[in-house]
Amino acid sequence: MPKQQCESSRGYLFNTSESTTFEKTGYFPLQNPLALDDRMIGLYGLETVSLGLPGNGEGPTVNGTFIGTIGTYTTLATPEFWLGYIGLQSQAKTFFQEPSHPSYITALFEAQGIPSQSFGYTAGANYRHTEATSLGSLTLGGYDASCFVSNDMTFTTNTDGNLMVDLVGLIARTTSASDIDLLNGTNVNMNIDSTIAEIWLPVAVCKIFEDAFGLIYDEDTDLYLVDDISHRILMGLNPNVTFTLRPTAKSDTARTVQIVLPYAAFDLQASSPYQGLNKTQRYFPIRRGTNESQWTLGRTFFQEAYLKVDWERSQFGLYQRDWTDRQLDIAAIVSPRYGKATGAEDLDRALSKLSTGAIVGIAVGAVIVVFIAATTAWWIWQRQRRQKQPDYSSVAAATTPSKRPEDSPFTDLVSGPLVFQKSELPGESSVSKNKDPFADAEAIEQPIYEMMGDFPAAYEAGGRQLSEKESMIVRERGINGVDPNGTSILSAPHAAGQSALLTMDEIAISNGINHHKRASFSSRAVQREGSPDLPPYTAQQGPSHTEDHVRRRFSYES
Repeated sequence: MPKQQCESSRGYLFNTSESTTFEKTGYFPLQNPLALDDRMIGLYGLETVSLGLPGNGEGPTVNGTFIGTIGTYTTLATPEFWLGYIGLQSQAKTFFQEPSHPSYITALFEAQGIPSQSFGYTAGANYRHTEATSLGSLTLGGYDASCFVSNDMTFTTNTDGNLMVDLVGLIARTTSASDIDLLNGTNVNMNIDSTIAEIWLPVAVCKIFEDAFGLIYDEDTDLYLVDDISHRILMGLNPNVTFTLRPTAKSDTARTVQIVLPYAAFDLQASSPYQGLNKTQRYFPIRRGTNESQWTLGRTFFQEAYLKVDWERSQFGLYQRDWTDRQLDIAAIVSPRYGKATGAEDLDRALSKLSTGAIVGIAVGAVIVVFIAATTAWWIWQRQRRQKQPDYSSVAAATTPSKRPEDSPFTDLVSGPLVFQKSELPGESSVSKNKDPFADAEAIEQPIYEMMGDFPAAYEAGGRQLSEKESMIVRERGINGVDPNGTSILSAPHAAGQSALLTMDEIAISNGINHHKRASFSSRAVQREGSPDLPPYTAQQGPSHTEDHVRRRFSYES
């Protein structure tokens, strides 16, 4: 192949001699993922790497990225690496006694270019005839949710950090047959590597493909070449192949995920000088692998599959490609280191990775939280303050007289202003240590009757009802001060035969009553009961005695 054609077929070239930032490290073996030839050597060094085209959406720049060069400007030009590759592994690179160098995706993460050491990838499919959906997709630090049909299956990377799955089912369906078992009950432990073009399978499985689709294996090129007749037959069969995958045997889950590839995904062309071909020719992209280290799901598989990898959580996912032409939906995978930042340095580094909008949003959210906390604290303080104040409404309700039953012999008092009982000692009350607290009656509040009411019930021992005579004696004693036993309670200093002077209040309003009737009634009452004779009543001597000799202070009415 002419040099110009060789260079143009490889895409853009990198010339180390023309770079001003390349720092040579040395010549080291190229790591062929299929381990077919360990004699390939490449020139390694440190270089400044940016994604995208200059002036056309150029991505973040990473200084000191560890790269390897092959081809014209190295010790060996090999067709095994016809195109350049971007390493997406997170493990550091180490050669012999050389110091380790972080991978590109790790360096990009440490340079705050992406939110995590993760990526999402699909190879694209030109047979879909739609430019918007047929192109490949690579998202660093996240994934494009519009490119796949979501499922809940999660795979785990192995101890070496490699992506491996178990192929437990391989079924083909054609226009004339269905459920063709291409795996023949054998489980195959498969590697996942997007740097490999084809699907590498055990030899026994490849022979089952030959019988099912009429494939012919070419010993010279180690390819399944397809001529025009075979191509027309396969187009008529229009087979599709379903891959059933699950986590490796060390996993305890029995769940699986299925990826379906149409025949168009297997209808590929190979060009010179690939595998010694002299011309462009159709081929069926499965390859024979002699050992399990070569059994690989390559880019042919990822035409119809989407791969999402999170190196920091040691997890990855496989999804069926979605061709519904959905709108771009980029989602970030956030590093777990952000959630574990405890020190000031880690926290500052985590915050510095956030966008300005995210930082502003966090600040606004913090202000809102502080405002809500302050409002809640003020409300609680006001509530406790109100609870400490006396509840006068409950006191008024307690002192309001309850409604008497209808059959109560008592009647309610006339409504008027309420009089509340005092709950403290009066101000003029004297306090003495020797004072008997049980005998202190000053604090007892006497009830106030605004109008004459019913007599309160007498709280005393029961007795008999007074007779008429006893009632008159008690009444006379209260008015005249006469002892019923005959002993006068008049003042001693008065002269014999001289009665005590009466006040105007003591004079009974008994004018106009017959004197003789009262006197005779009094005399009969005394004699009838057989009581001792009462002292004769002597009225005050004076001018009024002769004029109104019938005035008495009380009378006995029969």
